[in-house]
Amino acid sequence: MFQGGIPQPALQVDVPVMGGRVVYTPDFMWEEYGVLGEFDGDYKYDLVPGTDEWKARKRRDEALQAEGWVIVHWAWEDLSNPVAFIATLRNAFLTARRLRERAS
Repeated sequence: MFQGGIPQPALQVDVPVMGGRVVYTPDFMWEEYGVLGEFDGDYKYDLVPGTDEWKARKRRDEALQAEGWVIVHWAWEDLSNPVAFIATLRNAFLTARRLRERAS
């Protein structure tokens, strides 16, 4: 990220959702951009749709998105192409900015 010019994220910051009733702790946060990052490791990409774990992850992402966050998930294989990975993060920053502009 540093080599690609991505600002330094905050790590493991609690993010309250649903009026503070639930707190999630994403791996990376770019608060000023409205972007959260999750390094998922390979096992999360093996989640089978409809399973309890898959549903919990979906609910988590939906709750964070409802609060205005843009979420980027990645795994080791995504890091094998740094140019594409950095482009994905930059696109998330742009998407978050557009969403904030529309909301204001």
